[in-house]
Amino acid sequence: MYYKESYSDGEYVLMFWSAIGEKNYKVWDWLDSIKYGCNPQNDSNLWPPQTRNQVLEYQKWAKLLAKKLLEVLLKGLNANEINESIEPLLMETMAININNYPPFPNPSITIGALPTLRRVLHHSTLPG
Repeated sequence: MYYKESYSDGEYVLMFWSAIGEKNYKVWDWLDSIKYGCNPQNDSNLWPPQTRNQVLEYQKWAKLLAKKLLEVLLKGLNANEINESIEPLLMETMAININNYPPFPNPSITIGALPTLRRVLHHSTLPG
């Protein structure tokens, strides 16, 4: 795991890590990842400047999508719609992980991600 340099008074931010996965699994999680903490106080000043604007734009889109999904779930449960009083409880914490799945030397033993995680994958022509 790699930590960015200290920003103020011992504050450190976990940004980048690589993982091969747990050795006790029959298949391995194989990825490189960068994590963006997105709290209400706006952590964007701690993000790499090369990607800050793109991640801020994605954050706006992802928050709208999450709110729409919650509204559908609440409707299915015959619950109230999301209003200003309960929205902070339902959507308090947000983090964005951007993952890269590099080619694995032995694809027969890799799953790409742990089975307990749910990810929305954007398929493109870029490798990894």
